[in-house]
Amino acid sequence: MTYERVLVVVGVMSITACGGGGGGGGSSPVAPSVTSTTTTPTTTTTPVATGAFSAGQYLVGSEVAAGRYYTDPNSGCYWERLSGVGGTFSEILANEATNYDAGQLIVDIKATDVAFKADSDCGTWYTTARHGVQVNITAGQWLVGDQIVPGRYFTDPASGCYWERLSGASGTGEILANEATNYDAGQLIVDIQASDEIFASDDDCGAWTTTAPHGVQANITPGQWLVGEQVQPGTYSASVSSGCYWERQSSFTGSDQIIDNEYVSAAGSEVVTILASDEGFYTDDDCGTWTLQS
Repeated sequence: MTYERVLVVVGVMSITACGGGGGGGGSSPVAPSVTSTTTTPTTTTTPVATGAFSAGQYLVGSEVAAGRYYTDPNSGCYWERLSGVGGTFSEILANEATNYDAGQLIVDIKATDVAFKADSDCGTWYTTARHGVQVNITAGQWLVGDQIVPGRYFTDPASGCYWERLSGASGTGEILANEATNYDAGQLIVDIQASDEIFASDDDCGAWTTTAPHGVQANITPGQWLVGEQVQPGTYSASVSSGCYWERQSSFTGSDQIIDNEYVSAAGSEVVTILASDEGFYTDDDCGTWTLQS
């Protein structure tokens, strides 16, 4: 609310008394007149952002509309959905920090949110997607169906690759499946479903393509591999370190895909039999290299 300040200037009248001789009466002083001015406050309303907004904190409903927003951010983008504007940790409904150069980020601001806050590294948020259909999937968050086609994707990642299949973009309870790989895998595979809303991956995953980056493997090295096309079924052995973990897999969705698995707590010799009916085989770097025995 803005108030107009009105300056009232009151003139000062100079009074001169006229004296008359012989006890004549002087004239009486005349009081100055004062005009009263009433100030009416004026109200300034911040308009609701339509189509785009930049860094800052906005009240949902009065300053920014609820809905889905997209941005092409810089590394370091941080946003918060808030239940209040008191600055307390408990008011954060959801938040996200992106420490890499994402091609696109998406957020769903709810009508029940009190405020939304984003820093300057997030850039400008728009109600329309920042990119069209993607041939390959690069770092960021992408709409399944509109921007990326559901299906099977492969990558040869760096250590630290993290991906998510998502049912929404509000930042709370929407992860359908996810996977973090803290070693240098030769290959990772993901099956993105048509029912997924969004697929997200970081820059350590590299570019996901529909073509496998490797052909037939003589031995099985750390990573995720297609049974039949890249590794043949059979019995394999390996000299493993403590912490070796492997899975026989029925799919690459990241959920309900494990046929059999084992975590090896002590170093030694390990044997696994991969069946022709298995879809994939996953093994980490503590397992070393698996060699076909029969």
